[in-house]
Amino acid sequence: MSTKERPKLWTLQYLLTILVTFIFFFTIHVINSGFPIFILSYLDQPTIAGSMLTAFMLSAIITRPIFTIYMPKLNLNRVILFILFLLLFTFLITFSNHNIYFLLLTRVLEGICFGVISTILATKASMIIPTSRMGEGFSYFALATTLGASMAPGVALIVIHVSSFNLLLFFTIILVVLLLFLTRHITIELSQGEENGHQRQGRSIWSSVTDLIFDRRALFPCVLMFILCISFSSVFNFIDGLGEEKTFDSRSSLFFVAFVLFVALTRIFSGYLFDRGNMNLLIYGSALIGFIGLQVLSLSNVMTLLILSGIFYGVSYGMMHPTLQAFAVSRVQTYKRGTANMMFLTGMDLGMAFGSVALGWLADQTSFSVMFGATSFLMLIIVALLIVQSNVKSFSRLKNQDV
Repeated sequence: MSTKERPKLWTLQYLLTILVTFIFFFTIHVINSGFPIFILSYLDQPTIAGSMLTAFMLSAIITRPIFTIYMPKLNLNRVILFILFLLLFTFLITFSNHNIYFLLLTRVLEGICFGVISTILATKASMIIPTSRMGEGFSYFALATTLGASMAPGVALIVIHVSSFNLLLFFTIILVVLLLFLTRHITIELSQGEENGHQRQGRSIWSSVTDLIFDRRALFPCVLMFILCISFSSVFNFIDGLGEEKTFDSRSSLFFVAFVLFVALTRIFSGYLFDRGNMNLLIYGSALIGFIGLQVLSLSNVMTLLILSGIFYGVSYGMMHPTLQAFAVSRVQTYKRGTANMMFLTGMDLGMAFGSVALGWLADQTSFSVMFGATSFLMLIIVALLIVQSNVKSFSRLKNQDV
């Protein structure tokens, strides 16, 4: 197919979806990364600090399947505006509050907001990306989510070290107001296939809950994303702790500068390679590079090694994230893309939630350096699982040919 014949990707709705996704993920993760630092500033317990993100992620995880069931029946344009107002309210009531239980409640509310809006945006993207450009389209969509999520910790570190957590809250309130304006220009409507696909299979949408929230064809890439996000939770939550352990202090934010830059660079070609059938090569390569990056991070005692680890891990995450999302969505029927996206995002959230607590506990028992070193072996588990899955598929094909 020539370039002229390729279906158009960069429509106005796609551009707006990418922009809103970037700002939304940046806003959410600025608060996510700021909360552990805020808690540790007056309560020196990494496990409790990590539980703030866990409360957020668990509420998002529970919200997503429930919302996916009712999503075809809702006016999504009104839903996203209502949820943004709720998010604005939670930020306002967090100012100057040190009560752990109250802060946990706000984290739960923010998790609900994140679960709903991220599901809507991912479903919107999957509806407007042409099938033949799925890898490329999701590489830019994932770039928006990853840039937002990965730029946030560096900004949070700088703002909190220079000023306070309250200034960070004020900054996020301004961003939510901007989102309220931008989302008014996005049309969010489910396609007929998304609304009626289950009825076409002879089922009532209300009686086929399992079919609405689960598709086994999307499960494997979601499991891989779960493992990847356990590793991502380590750098997301505890890079500041490593900075204090190694006396890098606020300079530890340079890890995220390198990370973000190389995430952006790798996204340019990772989607292109996926659309041309190089998925396994992308996953194997990015997992091995991620293993090296986390090993270097665990051994970092000078800034050069810290930045180098950010480069390696940025290349790894930048290639693997969009590859796995396109993998999940491309394996299901068109009307199940909302389900695949929900499963993929749930895998991300579960990984972040589990990693925050488990790796926080490991850092408590050992050190941040040891924790990052142990985390690196998760990347080798991804390689092992993909090898097993590929061999099982090959064996099944041979068996069918023999029959």
